[in-house]
Amino acid sequence: MRLPLLPALLLASAALGAPLEPYGNARFNYWVDVPQGLIAQRPPDNGNGQSWRSADGQVTLSVWGSHAPGVLEQASPAAWLAWTARFWADGRIFYQKVLVRDGDEAGVIVVYPVARRAVWDRITVQVAGSLRWGRR
Repeated sequence: MRLPLLPALLLASAALGAPLEPYGNARFNYWVDVPQGLIAQRPPDNGNGQSWRSADGQVTLSVWGSHAPGVLEQASPAAWLAWTARFWADGRIFYQKVLVRDGDEAGVIVVYPVARRAVWDRITVQVAGSLRWGRR
């Protein structure tokens, strides 16, 4: 019964073309590992993060930092998730992880179609698990 998963994994390997590579943000001092096959978008002028997209535009990965964490301004983590998901989810799978430390935050959001769940659930776990403060 593992055969249907094998073509999906092979497709993901071909689509991504490479393993994860570290992205570091000097302004907020956080790191995250990103699939090399994603295409970097123009970074924001304020230097708080970076976004990437798949070649077909169906998968988006974004990271950011902030000195005024939005998580702390919300009534609960669930309220924060509901507030941010309205910008991204639109029927797709939406995953977000936010670290908060000493009044700063670093976060990652991964958004992908349900049809790619078999591959991107696993990749998202790796990416989210790699989000960290400090050095590489």
